[in-house]
Amino acid sequence: MGKLCENGILKTYLDDECATHPNPFCAYKDNLPEHTWDFVWNSHGILEKTGGWHHSKELYNQIIWGTLSQPKYIAQHIQAAISATAQQVILTHGGDGLTPLDTSATLAQELKLHYPDEYKGFINESKQQKSQIDFTFYNRIYDWSAIVLILGAVICLYRRPNPLFATFFGITALFILCNAFSTACFANVLARLNARDFWILPMLSMGIIVQYFYPNTSKQESESQ
Repeated sequence: MGKLCENGILKTYLDDECATHPNPFCAYKDNLPEHTWDFVWNSHGILEKTGGWHHSKELYNQIIWGTLSQPKYIAQHIQAAISATAQQVILTHGGDGLTPLDTSATLAQELKLHYPDEYKGFINESKQQKSQIDFTFYNRIYDWSAIVLILGAVICLYRRPNPLFATFFGITALFILCNAFSTACFANVLARLNARDFWILPMLSMGIIVQYFYPNTSKQESESQ
């Protein structure tokens, strides 16, 4: 449901339905959260006001099915999925999410309740809470390294075709695209959800480049043994 808020489909659905089929969401249709995480983690947000975690299943399923059973909304789902996937697949940076913790949010309150000593130490001493963690320099190095390695691997495969490596390269790229699709469409468009597996492609590219320049190394080693 949070994702429907983020991509605007819920707003369109409520605008169409509230006049004839009102539901608890209608009171908030002009003030829906901008991001999925705002919908999920705000302890006094719309989730809580429309049934909370334990009493919202019937209403939410009704709305979700409503957006999946009419051509108008299906087209919006497809458009939103393509847009979100395109945004997600190029997000590769580390450090995403290492921002100061909102002390009024549900997560902070639960940490404070169950782990008071650790919470106090985190709030007062951690670099994350003081905004002292900066990945900008490292992310720039990573970006350029990934671009050079991937382009280098493509050139190597073009100049000396290797069906096995080309297959691995294609499968890896497809895997990253599928991960971007699933996380962007069903969770959030966030760098950490794509960066966790994007590194596989530059790593594989490095292996392809090494094999291109030293094609007989492994063969010579096996023969010498």
